[in-house]
Amino acid sequence: RQRQMCIRDRVSIAAQQMDSNIKILVTNTGNGKDTFKLSKELEEGLTLYLTETYFELEAYETKEINTQGLETETTLKYEAYFEVESIGNENISANIVLEIKGS
Repeated sequence: RQRQMCIRDRVSIAAQQMDSNIKILVTNTGNGKDTFKLSKELEEGLTLYLTETYFELEAYETKEINTQGLETETTLKYEAYFEVESIGNENISANIVLEIKGS
């Protein structure tokens, strides 16, 4: 079980693997409402789908995004890169790399 976290200016992202489920937490750490886009880059051999990629968060609100369809070609470890970015201001972003254990 692994958990990683990154905090940047006005948005933070955390990710955790629990068996075949990956949970991503995005928090608007700014003091106003904002709309965010969540994207992913996956290492070859890893398949994973985000249940949501665009969402609005009030100031200090946290949203949990689940994933679906986690598949790996082997039992090795894979890296998944997740980035959250403000739609209105691309300078507001945070990213994280989560090491995912294959099954």
